[in-house]
Amino acid sequence: MSTEASFGETLKAIRAERGLSQDALAKLAKLSRVQVNRLEKDHHEPSLGTIKLLCEVLKVDCTRFISGRAAEKPTKAAPSAKAKKKPK
Repeated sequence: MSTEASFGETLKAIRAERGLSQDALAKLAKLSRVQVNRLEKDHHEPSLGTIKLLCEVLKVDCTRFISGRAAEKPTKAAPSAKAKKKPK
């Protein structure tokens, strides 16, 4: 079973993370709301130019769409030097 998200699922998740409606994203990307809806439902394959435009507007690296990661997973921060206790 694959855990990768489709392009549409990834687009919808990123749009939601940014707090944008389909209409708002469409206006920012100079696309129609119908086109955004069709992309999110995987009824339309985006061109490379559309993918690049969406990445710019959503401020996300294009690899996120390619990797199929719908939600960003927080990474664990390395423990800081201050967190370690020095022996007395």
